[in-house]
Amino acid sequence: RADVSHIVSKYLHSGMDKKEISDLISDQFEILEKENKLFAHYKKGEGNLGNRRDLYIGLFFDRNGNLLGNTSYLDKSNNL
Repeated sequence: RADVSHIVSKYLHSGMDKKEISDLISDQFEILEKENKLFAHYKKGEGNLGNRRDLYIGLFFDRNGNLLGNTSYLDKSNNL
């Protein structure tokens, strides 16, 4: 697992609206929403030699629906 929160912050920065982010990523990510949190999962699929890359993004919002921050990581696994 690799922490990629700083990379995600470049594209989904603090202050962005929750709906704007949902519209931006909904066609590429599986989204699960819970209260003031938004969890997104992107399955890259099987790579060469059974390697898999999954991106998990946790977004945290204030009560007005503005992005406060994220916790994101890239999960690399070998299915061989």
